[in-house]
Amino acid sequence: MPNVFERVRRPCVESGHVLTLMAQGPGDDVFAQGSAVLVAPHLALTARHVTDDFATRYEGQHEPVERACYQVTARAFSADGWRMFDVRGIFNCLGTDVTALYLSLAAGQDPNYVWPRVTLDLLPPKRGTRVWSWGHVDPLAKTDEENPAIVKWWTQLVRSSGTVEEIYPLMRDRGFVNFPSFRFNAQVDHSMSGGPIFDEDGFLIGINSSSISADGLYPAHISNGALLWPVPGLTFVNRGETFPAERPIDRIDDLREAGFLNVRNSTCITINRSGPVDELSVSVRIPLDRH
Repeated sequence: MPNVFERVRRPCVESGHVLTLMAQGPGDDVFAQGSAVLVAPHLALTARHVTDDFATRYEGQHEPVERACYQVTARAFSADGWRMFDVRGIFNCLGTDVTALYLSLAAGQDPNYVWPRVTLDLLPPKRGTRVWSWGHVDPLAKTDEENPAIVKWWTQLVRSSGTVEEIYPLMRDRGFVNFPSFRFNAQVDHSMSGGPIFDEDGFLIGINSSSISADGLYPAHISNGALLWPVPGLTFVNRGETFPAERPIDRIDDLREAGFLNVRNSTCITINRSGPVDELSVSVRIPLDRH
């Protein structure tokens, strides 16, 4: 089956999972870029460099801050139209390009909304297997000239297929891809960063991280997906909601233990809960056939 890159008609199952992101800063400045994926109630995953770009644009620094001067909004297209979310927390650490987003329904959204879920596979995909990459491209956001309180926001949902070519269980190099990842040959355009990569069984196996498009120098697309095994070790702090009530949630793995996050191969990881929150405090055991 040849690789494809195609626009996707909405709605579909995946369109309710795949988010597009926008930040709004001082003076009604708006900036749309990047994608994400809803994986559990109030939890989405994206690429760290996407949220770092928002922080750099509005705060002049690489890291998101606790009380930022900008607000990040996400949306996905479900069967009854666009669903809007406020990003209330951004959680990341050194050693991975995967960032966790804490989401709440935006004002005016249906409080009976049923949060979609996907199943994460913490182990790398096998080389030679087929994967599907999703994301939103051609993002554009601007405030209405007559009413600055209104933001006009356009994107196009796309999907792309390819084959896994190489696995980097810990990192590819110390420069450009210095985190656990895999290489695949699907076309991944700029704003698809942060979007999901699914295997043929529908399990989430990675997050779009970077890509070099095919041209005269590179005869095939060279794309990189961040592996998911570091995700359970990421910190995750509730902002007024708990999963379930009265149960503390400190790490994303607590969501799995509470039954709110579906995960495969969780026994392959070990979390050091006493480690620094800004460093990767999880280790992994990867079978030889996944290297």
